[in-house]
Amino acid sequence: MHESGEWKAFFDEAARLAEEVTELCILAIEVFKNAVAALFESEPDIAHSAMQTAEECTASARHIHHNAVGMLVRWTPIGDNLRRIVDLQRAASEGARISDYGKRLAEHARALGGTAEHELAAVHKQAPDLLVQLIRQVYVALRGCLVLTSTHDRVLAARLIAEDAQLKHLHQMLTATIERAIASQPQRQIGLSVVAICEDCLNAPRIPRAQ
Repeated sequence: MHESGEWKAFFDEAARLAEEVTELCILAIEVFKNAVAALFESEPDIAHSAMQTAEECTASARHIHHNAVGMLVRWTPIGDNLRRIVDLQRAASEGARISDYGKRLAEHARALGGTAEHELAAVHKQAPDLLVQLIRQVYVALRGCLVLTSTHDRVLAARLIAEDAQLKHLHQMLTATIERAIASQPQRQIGLSVVAICEDCLNAPRIPRAQ
């Protein structure tokens, strides 16, 4: 058991851990932004930067997990205090997952050399616009999730859950468009793994909701 005065140290440590999680999630969103930019820009350094930052996110997530486990062992928290540390661990894991999806997007982008819009337009004239809509929706969701990690706003959490349906709808529209084009023109060699890119976009906003 810990004296009430000792718990101040716990709360201070938890606050530092929360700051590290927030920084990780900001970096993860930066990975996504740079990876998406690389889909439409021919500069290879953009994709390379996204992949490097993704590695930083992975290392940061490991560090946060190590610190969180240490806190659980030292303090043996219960109730809300335990939930707070577990939530931070989960947020760090999901932040790393987001950066991993961003890294995969960057790998697609590097292979394409910034020609995503051209490749999509060659398949269907609406495909580039659908991809842009999907990317924008994902970015809005990611920003909302970032706010949620610090505010635990239930209203925002409910809105993000509701908007997830729009993400899935855009994903389905884009993949259906591409699949129809492939079926009608099987001889076309499409230099874009659009389904994989859609999946990476769709899976990105996974920072936990408020409790």
